[in-house]
Amino acid sequence: MADELIHGMQGPIGTKHPIEQVALVPGEKGIFEVRRDGAVIFSKKVEGRHPKPGEILAMVQ
Repeated sequence: MADELIHGMQGPIGTKHPIEQVALVPGEKGIFEVRRDGAVIFSKKVEGRHPKPGEILAMVQ
């Protein structure tokens, strides 16, 4: 997923990449959350599933 975000958000050559940081933080009991600027944009616990391919990329574009 991190690779998808980094390579899926390429800007024009010579511009700053729109994603400055991707961090994987270990959770407990199967928790899987994706945050943007501190806000949860996807939660496996809330959705009851892992994100589909391209789903997170679509949320941050």
